[in-house]
Amino acid sequence: MVLGIMIEKMRSNRSVEGLFSRYLYGTAQFIGWALSKLLLRAELIGRENVPEKGRAIFASNHRSYADPPLLGFMIPRPLFFVAKAELFRNRLFGWLIRSVHAFPVHRSGVDRDMLRSAMAILAEEKSLLLFPEGTRSKSDEFLPARPGIALLSEKSGAPVIPTYIHNSSRILPRGSLLIRPHKLYVCVGRPMQVPKPGRDETRTQVHAQFAEDVMSSIKSLRDDLLKRTG
Repeated sequence: MVLGIMIEKMRSNRSVEGLFSRYLYGTAQFIGWALSKLLLRAELIGRENVPEKGRAIFASNHRSYADPPLLGFMIPRPLFFVAKAELFRNRLFGWLIRSVHAFPVHRSGVDRDMLRSAMAILAEEKSLLLFPEGTRSKSDEFLPARPGIALLSEKSGAPVIPTYIHNSSRILPRGSLLIRPHKLYVCVGRPMQVPKPGRDETRTQVHAQFAEDVMSSIKSLRDDLLKRTG
């Protein structure tokens, strides 16, 4: 119930993005995009599925710490994304990552502050990047999706846009600090909306099924890419 009215309250608040943050993000995105094209031969597939404006939730697989910046470079509109709260303990580093659209999440239990931040972002017709798996996968296999993405989409009215990032775990392997040149693909699928519960369904069941459907769409993007690239 609280989440249901939160987005309307956020409309009257000050912007979640300051002028400095906007210019810093734009500069970082352009430089990152240019370097990605040059060093990683980065390719965006499904550009037509990226809405030019309006609230949206990009839902991606998660393999590497490089995923948020690489997706931020390649998706042609500003993205806000969550980062673990521990990264914000250092004031300077916390300020820096906030300036490029990161906001903290506490990974144990329900983080209401994170939900408020996410709803505020969507209330301003901006884009949010989420990883439905909740954490990085240690292999090429997908982890089960968490149903929270369905709740956030339902309450905000934002469509969920399945997104697949390929080779990020080879570009920045687990435990490494060195970028390694590999071909980068970012594939964007068609927007999805949370359906209304049927006569014999509960909202909990609908949310769980929707989260699974989102992951299935991400898997389909991967399969289509592998067929295309051989």
